[in-house]
Amino acid sequence: MISSMWKHNGTYIIYLSVCLTVLAFPPYLSGQGGGFGGQPPSGGWTGTTAGPAAMEANAALAILNDVGIDQNIGKQIPLDLSFRDESGNQVTLKELYRGKPVILTLVYYDCPMLCTDVLNGLNRSLRPLDFSAGEEFDIITVSFDPRETPTLASEKKHQYVTSYGRDGTTEGWRFLTGEPESIKALTDAVGFRYTYDDDAEQFAHGSSIIVTTPVGVVSHYFFGIEYPPNHLRLALIEA
Repeated sequence: MISSMWKHNGTYIIYLSVCLTVLAFPPYLSGQGGGFGGQPPSGGWTGTTAGPAAMEANAALAILNDVGIDQNIGKQIPLDLSFRDESGNQVTLKELYRGKPVILTLVYYDCPMLCTDVLNGLNRSLRPLDFSAGEEFDIITVSFDPRETPTLASEKKHQYVTSYGRDGTTEGWRFLTGEPESIKALTDAVGFRYTYDDDAEQFAHGSSIIVTTPVGVVSHYFFGIEYPPNHLRLALIEA
């Protein structure tokens, strides 16, 4: 149930009774640095008002000051970072970059809403493509919640690989968990800023998928939860 909603610079900020999230639905395609889907969420909220509802709104906006997605086009992801795969094995990102473009998704697996929307939106966008995960490109999904386990990652992998329904996806779509240091280094590299809301016991975060080159350089951003298949295909070709 929505208790409050604001719009700022083309970005809808929605505060839910069960989860604080940032949804980015920009009205146009950005021509800057190959980023599709317009400008990302950003901070900088100010203002003072009175009353219980306004106090709740101001508290939500204070949290959102730490939330956003910066377009770090051309940034090299540190491929020596170590994570656990869905089987519990230690792997480096370098091992998972197999000479193909990679779609990177940053989520947490216990997220009650937005992360599921991101992964479902990606799945919908992939189905019309004549490209296949594991063949022309790979997908790496990383949880930014260090408390999550490979068991949970394995369950998510089974769900989405089964839904995608193409051969070769087992190796082509990986689901990772990791330690705080590796998670921070990766999220910093791609400009993914998020925070934990202690009152709601949920993360506040943006929604995007990120296309990187075969050597781990950030190439394109798609914001929101719907990613036009023809634009995604073009981004994979250009990467």
